[in-house]
Amino acid sequence: MKNFKYFIGIDVSKDSFVVSCKNEKFVFENRKFNMDKDGFCLADDVLKNFKKESIIGIEATGIYHFNLVDFMNRKKYNLSMVNPYKVKQFFKFVSTKPTQTDKIDSKTISNSFLIFVVLLILLHLLSSVN
Repeated sequence: MKNFKYFIGIDVSKDSFVVSCKNEKFVFENRKFNMDKDGFCLADDVLKNFKKESIIGIEATGIYHFNLVDFMNRKKYNLSMVNPYKVKQFFKFVSTKPTQTDKIDSKTISNSFLIFVVLLILLHLLSSVN
């Protein structure tokens, strides 16, 4: 299993996307980019320093995420598509706030990936003990 140091969440909408990155704490939160080539390049400038040690969760939203995913795949990022319903359920589980926003979603995706990887590591350790 690859060791990831950074967990990046991207929430996608029609005209923009919001990015949050965390390890133990948030490295940055809620950076908003336009959903176009210039926005993709600006996001790449921010994310490229984390590329080798990160996994990125992108919320699959209709057709709006296709171009961003294509761009990031060509740049060789570690990507995983995230079901928006599961993000919503995870948010309900961990939050006392009543509503979600794009900014909250990008942070929720980052947090869910961190927790998921920690659980996988624990399961791996437990299975190696037996």
